[in-house]
Amino acid sequence: MKNRPIASTLFLALCCSGAASAGPFDDPTMPRQYKDFTEEQWQEAQVALPPFPEEGSLIEFYVSPTATSRFFIDESSLNMGGDGVVRYALVTKGAGGAVNVSYEGIRCATRERRLYALGRGDRTWTTPRTSAWSRIGGGGGAVSPVHMALAKEYFCPAGERPASREEALASLKRGRKTGPLW
Repeated sequence: MKNRPIASTLFLALCCSGAASAGPFDDPTMPRQYKDFTEEQWQEAQVALPPFPEEGSLIEFYVSPTATSRFFIDESSLNMGGDGVVRYALVTKGAGGAVNVSYEGIRCATRERRLYALGRGDRTWTTPRTSAWSRIGGGGGAVSPVHMALAKEYFCPAGERPASREEALASLKRGRKTGPLW
């Protein structure tokens, strides 16, 4: 043991103690608040669907220079839940004129998103087939530039949700563009 380099000895000690085992929150690059999180500590609040979005309450936000669709958050639906989830109605207008509406949530603490409802043509909500939490930006799921932008630029800057609804709205309005939706 005397002739063994210190780095090798330290590595062996870590391996034998179990400290080097990699669990889902053991990533050394992950901020501390994510490491302290466990599913047992968090309880999701009951979710009530908001009224269907109206054009007058839509705030357009910037996603990327390559985005061909336009993206809007319904100001009246934006909710900062007591469970740490930012909930909002998302309106997407495609380049061809198609409009999609969804009600979603983002958990800044775990970098996840959830789809709660989809908008229908008669301006009502319907339950999606799947409504589970999924990682934003990979980790087994598809990368969504819209959700990446919402999380990184508007709802979870520095990995934490805004302190208030007003702060989140101000962030969205700074990224606003102008022009009619329909």
